[in-house]
Amino acid sequence: MHKKILICIVLAMFLMPTKAYANLENYLIHHHDISIFVDDVEEAFSQINSLAGFNSSSSINVRHGHGFANRTVEAQYVSGVLETLGDIGEITRSVGSSRNVFAEISELQSELAVREAEYQRIMYLMSHATTIADMTTIERRLRTVLSNMETLTGRINNLNSQIQHAVVVINVSGTPIPVEIEREGFFSQVGPAFVSSYYLTVNGLQILLVFLSYVAVPSIVIGAAGYASFKIKKKLKPRKIEVKEEGEENEKETE
Repeated sequence: MHKKILICIVLAMFLMPTKAYANLENYLIHHHDISIFVDDVEEAFSQINSLAGFNSSSSINVRHGHGFANRTVEAQYVSGVLETLGDIGEITRSVGSSRNVFAEISELQSELAVREAEYQRIMYLMSHATTIADMTTIERRLRTVLSNMETLTGRINNLNSQIQHAVVVINVSGTPIPVEIEREGFFSQVGPAFVSSYYLTVNGLQILLVFLSYVAVPSIVIGAAGYASFKIKKKLKPRKIEVKEEGEENEKETE
């Protein structure tokens, strides 16, 4: 039995199309880092944007004369893009690298095949489950297996996309553009000082009003209330009435 299986595997390897087998051996992810010097940075970026592919991110500073662009290009157009960059400006740095992901994809595909086989076993067990507890356990395991299969499929698709598209990082530098500084007029010089003094005056008046409302006014009210209370108490104070005896009055009359 095992001998028959081994023979089938060997025959499948020989019958596999040569082109597909060659592609598996050359699953390369390309990355290029290019630096160019140009006379006009803005014009250079206009030409870069017209190249094959698209910019995943970019930045340009015309005043300081530099910028960069991360351009994603289909693998078949990379050589043409690199040649065009040489026409746009002087290439001062060019570094290319590649990574073969054949082993990584093969490992992911093998792991995915194991998960698919496990999925088939789980579906078989689910069709023969007789209790609610068994169904709950099987469904929990099924969700885990499906999540793993989705993750593995996404990683494989991501690697295939990177194989089909190369990343070209373009660093552009040029001559900075001098900026003329206009001479400031009289109002632009005096205006800020005037506005600043105005706001200082307003803030001072606000502080004074707050002081009067929280300190001076209550003090005046308390003093007026105290004075009024003093006057009222003085009016209500009883007077001493002197009573003279009759004998004293007669004596004074006799004298």
